[in-house]
Amino acid sequence: MVRTYKGSTNSWILNLRSIPLLYSAKQLTEDNMDKKALNLNIIQNLASAIEGSTRSLLINHLEYSKLNIKANNNVDLELRAIINISLLHLYDATWRDINSMAIKLINIKLNKVFSGDFASIDGLFHFRNITAHGGTLVHKIDLIPKQPELRFDSEEAKVEYNNKKALTEYLVKFKLLDSHVTKQAGTWEYFNDNIVDHFNENANKFMIDVYKNYQENFDACSRIKDDAEIVNKYCNQ
Repeated sequence: MVRTYKGSTNSWILNLRSIPLLYSAKQLTEDNMDKKALNLNIIQNLASAIEGSTRSLLINHLEYSKLNIKANNNVDLELRAIINISLLHLYDATWRDINSMAIKLINIKLNKVFSGDFASIDGLFHFRNITAHGGTLVHKIDLIPKQPELRFDSEEAKVEYNNKKALTEYLVKFKLLDSHVTKQAGTWEYFNDNIVDHFNENANKFMIDVYKNYQENFDACSRIKDDAEIVNKYCNQ
């Protein structure tokens, strides 16, 4: 089942379906770098599945809410305009925007409904955002003792640096990455199986928790129920 919004494929479903296929592919190769390449794809698809499934939930909530039905039935142009503006924001929203809009639209704080550690979700998105642009996960300057004050060319560069640092500290804290590895600029250990399995477990739990919480608090439309079935099917494998 692949649906479209505004002509765009609702591709998070394919991202989610790809995860067990990528895990199966890892069993078919003995090449260590091939496995790391597949792990990278798992990381990126997990983040896309979380972002897309949460976006889909909020879009469907707006499209099929009683408020929207009321606006259409009563030809309430002002209310319809407010809903349309929210939908337009959702189509292009970043993960940070989606978190904010979940609070505004359904009064749900995603970090509160998740039964796990939300830092794992933040780490997953740091990982995805860095690697999606072919970036490096470690800079040598990160490793210099008693660093001088760092200067950045832009706010984006500062955010990227802080995200890399936060990701590394998270992985070391949970013993998913040995601290000595961070001394090796260009290390491939960020793509090991333990790290990917950790993010996979937490991502699956997150998607299940979000849809479960919504259905416990709202009268879910058929599309949200269908999406919840997809989430439960592929996140419980």
